[in-house]
Amino acid sequence: MNKFSIVPCSFRVLSIGSYVELIETNGRDRLLWQGRKLHGHLVASGIAHLTRIAAKLVAFYVECGKLVDARKVFDEMPKRDVSGCVVMIGACARNGYYQESLDLFREMSKEGLKLDAFIVPSLVKASRNLLDREFGKMIHCLVLKFSFESDAFIVSSLIDMYSKFGEVENARKVFNDLAEQDLVVFNAMISGYASNSHLTLCPGLQLYQATITTLLPACTALANVNHGKEIHGYSVVTGLEDQGFVRSALLDMYGKCGFVSEAVILFCKTPNKTTITFNSMIFCYANHGLSDKAVEQFNQMEATGEKLDHLTFTAILTACSHGGLTDLGQQLFLSMQNKYRIKPRLEHYACMVDLLGRAGKLDEAYEMIKAMPIEPDLFVWGALLGACRNHGNIELARIAAQRLAELEPENSGNDLLLSSLYANAGSWESVVRMKMMIKKKKLRRLQGSSWLERLAMEEKLVKKRIVLVPVPAQGHVTPIMQLGNALHLKGFSITVVQTQNNRVSHSKDFSDFQFLTIPDSLTESDLKSLGPLMFMIKLNQICEASFKQCLGQLLKEQSNVDDIACVVYDEYMYFSEAAAKEFQLPSVVFSTTNATAFVCRSVIAKVNAEKFLIDMKDPEMQDQVFPGLDPLRYKDLPTSAFGPVESILKIYSETVNVRSASAVIINSASCLESSSLAWLQQELHVPVYPIGPLHIAASAPSSLLEEDRSCIEWLKKQKPSSVIYISLGSLALMETKDMLEMAQGLSNSNQPFLWVIRPGSIPASEWTESLPEEFDKLVSERGYIVKWAPQMEVLKHPAVGGFWSHCGWNSTLESLGEGVPMICRPFSGDQRVNARYLENVWRIGVQLEGKLEKGIVERAVKRLIVDEEGAEMRKRAIDLKEKLETSARSGGSSLEDFIDSLKMENSI
Repeated sequence: MNKFSIVPCSFRVLSIGSYVELIETNGRDRLLWQGRKLHGHLVASGIAHLTRIAAKLVAFYVECGKLVDARKVFDEMPKRDVSGCVVMIGACARNGYYQESLDLFREMSKEGLKLDAFIVPSLVKASRNLLDREFGKMIHCLVLKFSFESDAFIVSSLIDMYSKFGEVENARKVFNDLAEQDLVVFNAMISGYASNSHLTLCPGLQLYQATITTLLPACTALANVNHGKEIHGYSVVTGLEDQGFVRSALLDMYGKCGFVSEAVILFCKTPNKTTITFNSMIFCYANHGLSDKAVEQFNQMEATGEKLDHLTFTAILTACSHGGLTDLGQQLFLSMQNKYRIKPRLEHYACMVDLLGRAGKLDEAYEMIKAMPIEPDLFVWGALLGACRNHGNIELARIAAQRLAELEPENSGNDLLLSSLYANAGSWESVVRMKMMIKKKKLRRLQGSSWLERLAMEEKLVKKRIVLVPVPAQGHVTPIMQLGNALHLKGFSITVVQTQNNRVSHSKDFSDFQFLTIPDSLTESDLKSLGPLMFMIKLNQICEASFKQCLGQLLKEQSNVDDIACVVYDEYMYFSEAAAKEFQLPSVVFSTTNATAFVCRSVIAKVNAEKFLIDMKDPEMQDQVFPGLDPLRYKDLPTSAFGPVESILKIYSETVNVRSASAVIINSASCLESSSLAWLQQELHVPVYPIGPLHIAASAPSSLLEEDRSCIEWLKKQKPSSVIYISLGSLALMETKDMLEMAQGLSNSNQPFLWVIRPGSIPASEWTESLPEEFDKLVSERGYIVKWAPQMEVLKHPAVGGFWSHCGWNSTLESLGEGVPMICRPFSGDQRVNARYLENVWRIGVQLEGKLEKGIVERAVKRLIVDEEGAEMRKRAIDLKEKLETSARSGGSSLEDFIDSLKMENSI
């Protein structure tokens, strides 16, 4: 029984310090219900208003993701302290409430509270994302006033801020004024140059041999090979590439980042190969499973007479271990001692234990450990424990785990391995005992550490798995695979659980992902007969049991439950939440539509269904603004052409119900939908992360349809901004009459056009064969027809001046991201919301409503491509593009915050 279980029942009076400790424990463990109960007890006791208590309550609600409650407690504090302000301002900045962060700081200043170093990065981040130069520079002045300019973390945030402002010279001045620049500051400065396209020559930033050899390992640790390549380019320009240490550092960087071919090229270009050069190449081969190449390189090194050192043998023994070359590894270990007179170090013994363990020679490995002349370290015992787990040797595993517990008592990872071993052996009493030990260890806090140490810790510990559950449709698959790519780049393993329909082609595009398929017993004919809405409802009913079975099997295959960080499911695959909850796994709802459409669904799900049905059928209501959703009219609401309104209300009530999900992530950005995002944050009572645009942050090939790239060559022959690109998505159907009206209008506009006509989009026709000859004549002169296009590449092309789209959210984001104005022809659902915003809010679109006629088509194309109105739209589109790029480049989206929350949640 813990302290908390006693206090609320008896309302026993404790000391202030004890209450503070209880609040901290509830916050650390996200015990929301218990914390609320304790809060009520504190209110009843009359001490909730005390500054120290109230500040801890603010922190507690922030930890639990209840920002509204935290703000309420904060606002009711009779006297605020700096710690409460630090927590509240930081929480606002992390959740995208940047203006609120700045306003809170102004209130704090009026109350006479001094600036605290911990607040500065949050304020700088808010200034950066709001592009508030005046406030950002004021904070910089305060940093100087309070002598915080020696804090590397603050300096790096200031450098990042000025870089986003485009003021690279000011960023450089901040960099120069720091007496001792560490790797964090160097990386910030390099990122600043890179984001402003200045890094290649690094103006004024003179890098010497020692600097480059220090920076390259930082690029490796940050998994940022692009910066590494830019430093490589600089070293080529300055002639430093030929320096031995620089060449070896570059080789090491490419090898550790997975660019083996680049490392090989560098190695072959090196005229005078040294021990360091050979070692780097052998390590490169060893770490990527190319054991035969590593052995060949070792033999070459030996043949040249180059000196072999202890690192050489660490590299080659690693290669033997990874390649299963047990006999050769043992021979080399003896040769190292007898022939080369190199005394084995701990790393050599760790390699040998790993080598023998992989071969199943566990007793031999243990005997070697016992015979070691030096005390075995955690790497030696860790290698033995890992081998015991793989081969099911519980007795030796228990010995190894005990030794590891003595060496690193705070690390529960070794206990988890042993617990998994017990589970596989069916020793459930031992599993329960180990879990209790693990829980105790996890309650202990790690001592403070530097930013770089935390980064190293993440590199070592965070290799968690994310389970993604996409909707089997093109518009939903694309963003969730982009998200998977972004998470994978941050060190997470990815498992994609998909249904039998429309599975993602993953043979080459996502070779590092694990793909699992669950049966759904539904066919293409079911989709046609049921329609998409009823199909999704049926899919959710069928898949819940099979997904639970799949998730259970996945957990069984993992070393422990904690290997899975969370389940991220498309909002329309809501069956996933129940399985995640049953296995006590965190779940996250992923909305692939925009935030405003999510708001609409939330509002519609709560309206009086009978009245709503009547209003939606009333022609006179269609042009009226829907209450609370200005500027959206009734006809702009995300209802569907794929099913009756009753089915829409049913599925909307399911999709907006976050249930036990710990967060909602949306493929959008604050600069596009700040008010809608704020509404959702208030209503959903869980953190809402606008993580988009994902196609900018983490592009990933995910098309379910084959792309025709011949259109790129055609575009190269067209004039700049002259082409209208037409693509109406993966679901829309077009009647022959409408196709002819479009073709005539496009032809009469005298503008070239690239038209995607998807196979099956014309009823009763495979492709265009059923269209009359007149159609071919109309499109032959200025048009180019393809079945599917590489859309991102098309929109980037300078010849494209406009995009005629169905306004699906992916297409809308991609067009916004390239600064291309749009002709909007929405078909169903949230496409109508997007079209309304494109025309009336962002003002970069022309919406075609009602019946399609050639004259209307012609005028729309000319408005967009030829007229002055179109030029103004392009200017506004370019402005939005720059805002989105800035947001994605500098962390203005919440993708980084979401990833940080995952790492934080799984590091406790």
